[in-house]
Amino acid sequence: MWKQPNSILFSVPLYPKGYIHFGRGVYGGGMTVGTSPIMARLDIPSDCGDYPQDWFVVSYERSIIKIKNSFKENDNILPESLLLDCYRYHYELLKNKSYENR
Repeated sequence: MWKQPNSILFSVPLYPKGYIHFGRGVYGGGMTVGTSPIMARLDIPSDCGDYPQDWFVVSYERSIIKIKNSFKENDNILPESLLLDCYRYHYELLKNKSYENR
C-alpha cells in the first residue's frame, strides 16, 4: 500500500476554482522495485462539488511531463482520466474497509 507523498512536486490551478497537487508515493514497508507511483490530491472548494480530498494513485499516466502537458492543452480543466482514478482509488479503499469490518 502506498502512503501519501512527503512533499508536493507541483500543483496545477484548476478551472474554475481549486488546485490539484502531485507527488511521489511513499512505500508503506517491505521491498519494492522501480519508481514509486505518481499520486495526486484534489483541493477543490465544496461549493464546486463533493470530491474526495485524500491522495490517490494516478494510474492512467506515469509521466509527470505528459500530465503537465494535458493540463496545458485543456486550459487547466481536470481530465476525466484523473477524476476516474480518484474515484476508483477511493472506492477500492472503502470497499476494503467494509470487508475488514465484517
